[in-house]
Amino acid sequence: MAEQRDAPLVGHLVIYVDGYKMYHKNLWHGISQDGKHYLVPDKAMPPEDVERGSQEWWHNGWAVGDNARGRLCLRFGNKPLLSFKDYDEAVTYIAARQRKHKQQRHTLVYVSKTVGGREIYDIVHFLDDILAIDAERQKEIDAQKAYEAEQRARQAEQYPELDKLREKFGPSKALSLADLLRCVRANTPDDTLVPLAKSTRYRMLRELREIGLI
Repeated sequence: MAEQRDAPLVGHLVIYVDGYKMYHKNLWHGISQDGKHYLVPDKAMPPEDVERGSQEWWHNGWAVGDNARGRLCLRFGNKPLLSFKDYDEAVTYIAARQRKHKQQRHTLVYVSKTVGGREIYDIVHFLDDILAIDAERQKEIDAQKAYEAEQRARQAEQYPELDKLREKFGPSKALSLADLLRCVRANTPDDTLVPLAKSTRYRMLRELREIGLI
């Protein structure tokens, strides 16, 4: 049985439209057939038929825009697209628009984000498709959180005074100071791990003394 979910989607849905063409009144096309050449007005040329899911399809085409009359916009233009946080609402909108524009074809596209915030676009048909995408994104988020927690624990073990140094000197300088402190405590020649100018090293050692860490 398909899983049901009443909560809003994690991402959002947009509607891509094929079979639409913006005609230009004064544009003519040169056509060659059987050795003869013809000039055909733009209004007589059908919309370009591009394979759905191809790279050209994703980047060159139309989508329902976020405007009062639901006018179409370029998929990656500078105008916002109409978006839906509810699957049933998006499907109902497509059904109503399809009745009005019988020659056009509608594709439901789900927009989600990676851990780093990059948008990912997927063609979807059913709610289960969306749930599967959300589950995959959540696995990526959980894995990233686990990795970050592991890194924080490792850093805390390696640099136990790092939080104190961050409060005093800020994140960038704190790490350099913590690295130098680690060398001092390990009785390691600090120039082997922290290549610093002599004056810079003396200044940083003085700052560590001033806050009582050496």
